[in-house]
Amino acid sequence: MTLAISTTSIPGSLADKVAAIAKAGFTGLELHEPDFTGFHGSAQDLHTMVEGYGLKTNLLKPFNDLEGWEGEARRRSFDRLERKFDLMQSLGTELLLVGASSAETCDDAQLQADLAEAAERAAARGVASRRPAHSRHGAPAHPHAPILGAPALATPWHTRTPTPSA
Repeated sequence: MTLAISTTSIPGSLADKVAAIAKAGFTGLELHEPDFTGFHGSAQDLHTMVEGYGLKTNLLKPFNDLEGWEGEARRRSFDRLERKFDLMQSLGTELLLVGASSAETCDDAQLQADLAEAAERAAARGVASRRPAHSRHGAPAHPHAPILGAPALATPWHTRTPTPSA
């Protein structure tokens, strides 16, 4: 188990944040992607820096607007997810926080199917995705999770962090 803090909780550049997290005694960090976007280096550079401080990137967040889309928009959403998995592997992290979707026309069956597909793709890539306590316009995320039964998709109600399939 690691003690982690989000990079959003600390001011400054990403390099300053990583240094402050290590100095404060944390063993991990949750990387808020906008912090990485402003970083002047590659994902591998960041991974090397994080490890150099004896830290682990426990989580990448957020990934919004995954589920509930149709047609071309759905394909683009899942293409973005695959690219996010590539980034995660370069960063050395195995957990992605899937946030809210702004899709308005989706029924529960489609939400469940999309989340199940995301979990399957995550498992195939050796990573996991986690849902926040609330998704889609603040609605509770948990009604969809029990139906999935997928170890690569976790909710805050799970008692342990999922172990990605190898």
